[in-house]
Amino acid sequence: MNFPKKFDFSWLDRALQPISKEFFKFFSNVVPLQKKDDSSMEISLAAGTGDLKALKIILSLKNPSFDLPDDKGDTPLFYAARGGHTEVIDFLCGQKIDVNHANIAGKTAVFYAVELNQLDALDSLIKHGAKLDIKNADGITVIHQALLAGQEPALIFLAETPGAPLAEPDRFDHSPLILAADGQLLNACKTLLSKDVPVDWSDQEGWTALMHATKRGHLEMMSVLISAGASIHSHDRDFKQTPYLIACRNGHIEAMELLLRNNANSADIDYYSRTALHIAVETNRLEVVEFVLKTPVDLHLKDRFGLTALEWAVVNSSADILKVIRDAVAKSDKKE
Repeated sequence: MNFPKKFDFSWLDRALQPISKEFFKFFSNVVPLQKKDDSSMEISLAAGTGDLKALKIILSLKNPSFDLPDDKGDTPLFYAARGGHTEVIDFLCGQKIDVNHANIAGKTAVFYAVELNQLDALDSLIKHGAKLDIKNADGITVIHQALLAGQEPALIFLAETPGAPLAEPDRFDHSPLILAADGQLLNACKTLLSKDVPVDWSDQEGWTALMHATKRGHLEMMSVLISAGASIHSHDRDFKQTPYLIACRNGHIEAMELLLRNNANSADIDYYSRTALHIAVETNRLEVVEFVLKTPVDLHLKDRFGLTALEWAVVNSSADILKVIRDAVAKSDKKE
């Protein structure tokens, strides 16, 4: 009896249906268990659907490779991890597979358990020897992965795991705390701080976690970081922006107030010698201009371009802002 070389179905597709073991065995002999069939990985399909019975049948019929990757480098363990199938993970790990195999993206199965918040799968992988300090091409560990995916439960789980790289930066020098602050993940931030990670670690641009939280205007996050000892006088590498100037640039008046209550300097200047008033004028925010004018600020200070905030307002702001600053300057000059 002649059969075509390729079928429009995989043998495992049929095996997963309520049919006889003899039928399953016949097709497993036609199509080798260690090769792909119509670009699908049959063992991975069983792993991804959590079908432990099918995997055991495969094992009883042949000596298959349970570590065979697909075209992205994902092995059946990756599929089981994504689906949170702990029994399948336990079964696969019992077949002497590489639990720390990395796919083309440089990620191991544990990355996907974290990304999808599959905590039981994560626990199972760790018990079977999954490493937490493996980095992909961008220097991302599973800790970073949890934060980038916004998965606070996974981060909190990992934080309690011995050896978790809670302070390790990625290749851009983003520490987990910075990612938590930038992602507005308050519980993750609190968890990391409770593990004594460096609060003032800065990334390649010189931004600290407090600076990232300030940019987002996340007041509670800022308060937590300040209480943990974050410096309110730090500044970035190129533009010398302090948290106060960052809050000003992004229009976060309440953040500016919070920083001033914690002894920030209202007279801060950036690399271009611009004050908060210069920046408020540049960003054309009347409410911020009015707030800054209530704080100690030099109305006559010239920036590196030789312009005062009033002169910037003439060319760059609305008539309302120009009037407010002009009145403030006139009032200041009269006092002098």
